[in-house]
Formats: sequence, C-alpha cells, structure tokens
Amino acid sequence: MKVQTVSKTGAGSTNAVVINTNVTPVNIGFAVVVTGTVNYSVQYSYDDPSAGFTTWFDDATITSKTGN
Repeated sequence: MKVQTVSKTGAGSTNAVVINTNVTPVNIGFAVVVTGTVNYSVQYSYDDPSAGFTTWFDDATITSKTGN
C-alpha cells in the first residue's frame, strides 16, 4: 500500500492524485482533516489527468462539507 498525503492551505484546488490501476483489486480510501473554517468537496475522474482534458465528477456524499 502506498500512502499519499495532499495538503491545501488557502483557497483553491490540490493537484490530482493519480491511482495505479494496474493492480487488482484497486482499493481507495481517503480522509479529510479540517483545521479552521472551510467548505470542501472531493472529485474523481475516469480520465488520465496528464492527457490534457479531464472531466471531473463531484462525489455525491462529499460535496460542500465543512468538517472532518
């Protein structure tokens, strides 16, 4: 298992975290730790972000969240 940590301070988006889909099965877990007052969403894509054009989808259960 490879752990990847992404942080964001201030407004904006983080870079995409690319998942290795060459392993079977692909299991993905994530957590959001909030400090202060924020409003965040988590998005995913079936596209390769390095290809130039990526269609992003909001995770329906993690849209406009404010806490951990």
